[in-house]
Amino acid sequence: MSISDLRKGFLTPNRHYYEVDMPFYQERLKDFLPEKIVDIHGHVGLSDPRPGAKMEWATRVTNGRSLRTAEYFDWQIKMFPGKDVRVCVFGSPHRPRIEPDNAYLAEQLKLYPKDRMWALLLEDPYWSVEELDKKFAAGDFAGLKPYPLMPDKIPVAEVKIFDMLPEAHLEWANDRGAIVMLHVPRGDARIADPFNLTQLETINKKYPKAKVIVAHIGRAYTDTPDGHDAVKRIGQCENLLWDFSANDCEPIMRTLIKSAGPKRILYGSDLPILAFRGKRIDEKGEYVNIIYEADWQDRRIRTPEPGDDKYTFFLYQQIDSFRRAAEACGLSRGDVEDVFFNNAMRILPR
Repeated sequence: MSISDLRKGFLTPNRHYYEVDMPFYQERLKDFLPEKIVDIHGHVGLSDPRPGAKMEWATRVTNGRSLRTAEYFDWQIKMFPGKDVRVCVFGSPHRPRIEPDNAYLAEQLKLYPKDRMWALLLEDPYWSVEELDKKFAAGDFAGLKPYPLMPDKIPVAEVKIFDMLPEAHLEWANDRGAIVMLHVPRGDARIADPFNLTQLETINKKYPKAKVIVAHIGRAYTDTPDGHDAVKRIGQCENLLWDFSANDCEPIMRTLIKSAGPKRILYGSDLPILAFRGKRIDEKGEYVNIIYEADWQDRRIRTPEPGDDKYTFFLYQQIDSFRRAAEACGLSRGDVEDVFFNNAMRILPR
């Protein structure tokens, strides 16, 4: 599978898949992963490439194309052969996609058993509670997906959690015990931003029944003191959950395991973005992705040296980092099953 295939929604087994990807999976991941897995964090929708559109690196990986539901399940089968994978997905979290992707997923939910697929509603922070409730009920959704780009009346660098996730919406989620998949805002500071720390602690205290998941380990992607301090601090918030999607920082994972414990950590893939082949490096506390076959470079992307072609899926490396962290922290087989399956099944409606 090349970058070109990924951008078309294809995951085609080829020579690289059999000679690099599958050996990595068989040797490092297959026996570590439980037989049943819930992917709590993935993207499905109707987006197609928009010629000339400005895109950040994560969107450029897929050229702005979302996976359709059938493609998403097909990718899970090919990436995790022999495993029973269920999924919780949501659309492309950008304002033009709110209505079409929510409508698409509402229809797709009718086609799959309720214990195989769930979806989260892309949330507009300007909706009234009545609008939110109506849209949520119409689609049989499991929860909400707010995002920093949604409050478009505020410069994105200034957006705070309660701008993208109003407290009225949190109160609504608390009343229903609904999931909230929270991608923290505030630019490069991420979870360590003082506003994020304070507002996460407020959410933990005021809305204990809302199943708030701090996505990407709060975007603490590198081994920095402020990242560790923030994860330790928020890890003590007993009503908050975490996913480690798109994060391969083993030291941060160890801190999360020790502070939050394995009952509040969930696996997420962030597919299709994490299907790129490559690796992540730390440049002075900032993450940079080296992407095999990338046809561009920017502050987050580098291309490999010529002839350097032994890269596997970044998703595999994310899981392998968690495997090493789990072993270092002495997690049991049951703990790993909780992280990859049981914890998600406890919070998802059935």
